[in-house]
Amino acid sequence: MEASKWLGHATRLAGAGAGRTPIIDLRRGVSAAYYALYHGLTGHAAAHALPGLPTEQLALRRSYGHGTMKSACTWVMGSAKPGGRRVRRVIALASDDARMVRVAETFIDLQQGRHDADYDHTAAFSKSAVTAAVTQSANAVRDLADGRGLDGYIAFMALLTLGARDLR
Repeated sequence: MEASKWLGHATRLAGAGAGRTPIIDLRRGVSAAYYALYHGLTGHAAAHALPGLPTEQLALRRSYGHGTMKSACTWVMGSAKPGGRRVRRVIALASDDARMVRVAETFIDLQQGRHDADYDHTAAFSKSAVTAAVTQSANAVRDLADGRGLDGYIAFMALLTLGARDLR
């Protein structure tokens, strides 16, 4: 599923106009904003790894793990370092691209929001918070598109595509 469809879904869940949006819709809206970026990232990474092979890209998209993607994002943000040195130069390339750093930060923020929405029954959400999450996700998806082909983008796509064991 494409990022734009997830963004539209999240926007509808946030509710339009005046009135109170049901809390379940707000929670699902936060989750949908995360999945918009998640699917945007997997789509870009698969297309980068397998250019021109749409069927194989679809199969590859299903192999991306949320945890591995989170690890790659924390490294690009500079908030964690990988265990080994093999990928540090690749991480440095991605980290030098402000767009890719923003994408990584947004992924981490939205993933935490999704966990809160899906698992923390005490977490509160507002229509404006869901709208902000959708905007944040849309901006990150746009940053991905704008960075396509640049060194930082290429490095980030490689990090996302490698498995957790490969990233040590």
